[in-house]
Amino acid sequence: MIYTDLGENATIEQIGPPEKVINAFGPEVIGENVEGKVLSMNVEEHSGRRYYQYELEPPHALITATAAGNRLYLFNVTGNGEEIILHPCISCYKAKKL
Repeated sequence: MIYTDLGENATIEQIGPPEKVINAFGPEVIGENVEGKVLSMNVEEHSGRRYYQYELEPPHALITATAAGNRLYLFNVTGNGEEIILHPCISCYKAKKL
């Protein structure tokens, strides 16, 4: 899946549904299998681009995934369970025209 050519205007939906994306790429972010660690999963759209957003159990990890151009982008913020302020921060990551 990583080497599939999705063309010049890829969408996150072409890569897969939210569950498939976090199961495939989440381990690269947190360094271990994500099975049973996903606390929440949301899909949002901003300026015509769809974003998958995930919250993983502590050590707390917030991940946003999207596709732009011919690439998949994963934005991630991690912290211990006491850093609750991270929650609003993940919304700051939006892919601009790349």
